[in-house]
Amino acid sequence: MSRIAVLGGGSWGTALSEVLADNAHSVTVYERKGEKVSAFNAHVTPDGLFERVFPLNPSIRATSSLKEAFMDAEFLLLSVPSTAYRSVLNEALPYIVRPVSVISTGKGFDPTTHHLLNDTVKEILPQESCKGVTALTGPSFAEEVIAHGLTCVLAANENTEEAKKVQRLFSNPYFRVYTSSDPVGAQVAGALKNVIALASGMLCGLGYSENAKAALLTRGEAEISRLGKALGGKEETFLGLGGFGDLILTCSSFTSRNFTSGYEIGKADSASEFLEHNTKTVEGIEASRLACSLGKKYSVELPITEAVYGVLFEGRAPSSIAKELMQRELKAEF
Repeated sequence: MSRIAVLGGGSWGTALSEVLADNAHSVTVYERKGEKVSAFNAHVTPDGLFERVFPLNPSIRATSSLKEAFMDAEFLLLSVPSTAYRSVLNEALPYIVRPVSVISTGKGFDPTTHHLLNDTVKEILPQESCKGVTALTGPSFAEEVIAHGLTCVLAANENTEEAKKVQRLFSNPYFRVYTSSDPVGAQVAGALKNVIALASGMLCGLGYSENAKAALLTRGEAEISRLGKALGGKEETFLGLGGFGDLILTCSSFTSRNFTSGYEIGKADSASEFLEHNTKTVEGIEASRLACSLGKKYSVELPITEAVYGVLFEGRAPSSIAKELMQRELKAEF
């Protein structure tokens, strides 16, 4: 049995806590909101987290005390939005009294440095506090995991033994984990698939159908691969669970927050009203801005990502940009 501190009682942190508890590990969830702590300790998912309330493994404990969460912890499961990584880690650092293996589930870039999130963890947590950082990513909706639906994901770490630790920690009959030695590729794919999911939702909102979506996913994967390889990722990663697998799921379902957000924008043929009223974390919005910056830095062509940026930050109409993409200069596919 291993002891895990989970930072973040959102849908994904909750679902992964259930997997870990089902595997007979000791799980303590840190959550600021008292009503969520009460729900966890009553062995049910908090109201509003999922479409319905699910029972939770009764061994899961929750607390609003970081000191209590980290007591004897061997692993830190980090399940907060990418924009919160820096603040949450700085807040947690004084309470990490023994070295932990960090499992990072965020899908995005650090908005302060534009670095990948594993690098942010390593920057903030000193070596004496952090044994290593493993990116846990792949095609997985939290609601299916909490319902014990069959799911396969990827644990990516340059240190193969650390990746295998995470693989053994989570794997069970309904949750299967593969390992990878390419955390860069896995993280780039996890961040950029949200941008392509916004574009996919916009296309569907505009009324385009399956042909358009298939083309978008294929060309979107090519963009992700180009930028990922420029940053040091391996091409095979973008064809696997953390790459194309996650892309297909996120770009094809109304369960995906990024796809649904894009759909609303597409139906309105404008992002202005959505951006004015949106209160949810939509990782693809900030990721599109940071990816465009990285594309310029590394001279990588990202036409779909730039189109999404144009809609979100320059007031462009999705309908006009879709036509512009179709009329770009003709060329070979590869």
